[in-house]
Amino acid sequence: RSPSCNLKNISLNENNIDYDMTVALVASLADNHTLTKLSLCGNPSITTPGFVAISTLLQIQGTHLEHLDLGENDLDDDVAVALSNSLANNCTLKTLILNDNPSITTTGFVALSAIFQNPDTQLTFLDLTENNINDDSAIAFATSLINNDKLNTLSLGTPPPLTSTGWAAFSRLLCNASSINNTYLSNHTLKSFGSSIRCVPGTEKVRTYLELNRIDKRCKKHKILLAHFMGRFSMEHFADMKVELLVHVLAWISKSGFKFKSRKGNCRISQSALFHFIRSEPSLFGRIDKTGSNVKGGVRRLADRETDGKVWKKMRI
Repeated sequence: RSPSCNLKNISLNENNIDYDMTVALVASLADNHTLTKLSLCGNPSITTPGFVAISTLLQIQGTHLEHLDLGENDLDDDVAVALSNSLANNCTLKTLILNDNPSITTTGFVALSAIFQNPDTQLTFLDLTENNINDDSAIAFATSLINNDKLNTLSLGTPPPLTSTGWAAFSRLLCNASSINNTYLSNHTLKSFGSSIRCVPGTEKVRTYLELNRIDKRCKKHKILLAHFMGRFSMEHFADMKVELLVHVLAWISKSGFKFKSRKGNCRISQSALFHFIRSEPSLFGRIDKTGSNVKGGVRRLADRETDGKVWKKMRI
């Protein structure tokens, strides 16, 4: 409580701390504005009332706490709800570790997911490994993270215990393909689920979107190309488009360096997207005059490269 105290880090992991000790610790930190890291991993004897008391530290005005580790403490839903309530207006905590707390149920995880509805949250890392995460919990997090632009890592375990339903929710979070606008407004910040999901069935799209998020600045464009310019897609937005604007659209599509795996090996999104664009409505290119001649030539070379000229000849462009 000393005003001259500059304590920044407290680590009391596995110290058999009980409730009374915890209350004393919370009281001593009530007026502290320098502590940034508090680790209490492996102290289940603190009990639920003690952890609820700890959560109040996150409500203190002027707190600088950025890292809180409460892993391996047999936390329950009451503690999860208390943490969520305390973080509703918190704008300092960046790392929250809650691994190995299997007593937290869906009720607790739904409460924790509400943290990300706080527009001022700074939480970038949430560790929920070795917990009973299920599809309902995943859906709750996916819903709350739609407008979040801070969380980089949501660690769920090795492998995360989800079915295709849970992964589908995360896929929609990362790339909502219902419209171009919704794709643009998808979550482009989440980059990892804490461990490799390469061998987890049903995660192919999720892995691609996470990789795109790691590209940062261009991920929105790449997702739009993948979701709306690959395979069969609607051309209604381009049917009445002026030639001058259409040329810019083609240029926008073509400028992409991201590569993805296909049956023929690694392909650039721009190349495949442009090819599918042409194949969907080749008549559009009859409207491109000399202004678009360079684009037209580039498209021809692209089609020759991807299809050996066979599809190009059928389109008669």
